Amino acid sequence: IEATDEAAAKIMTHVTNSRDALRALLKAMIEVGDRCYFLTRLPEAVDEEINGHIRRQERELQELIRWAQSEGVIDSEVPTVWASSVLNSLIYAAWEMRNNDSGLDKDQLTELGMRTLERGLGGST
Repeated sequence: IEATDEAAAKIMTHVTNSRDALRALLKAMIEVGDRCYFLTRLPEAVDEEINGHIRRQERELQELIRWAQSEGVIDSEVPTVWASSVLNSLIYAAWEMRNNDSGLDKDQLTELGMRTLERGLGGST
């Protein structure tokens, strides 16, 4: 939880629009993609404190998604829970490619993730 919080905190103070925020988040989370995936798959009953942190992280991600929807980066008709799940899956896919000698570097993986996100869930811009 701390690793994902730290990765997210580093980028959110330097962005001015949701597209850049999503790109920076995706890039930052590639290194901790396995942990992100693990946290999204934990059963609710593990520990109330951990569950609270996971719920907070999910709320923060959904706030970012709503921001992206307001700017037309993500279609406003896409449910935020769906967009969140897609983004988490892209983070894990990028981590997996990075750690399986795919030949793709972090920048390429970030751009592939953004391309997939924008073309799959894209809004009006």
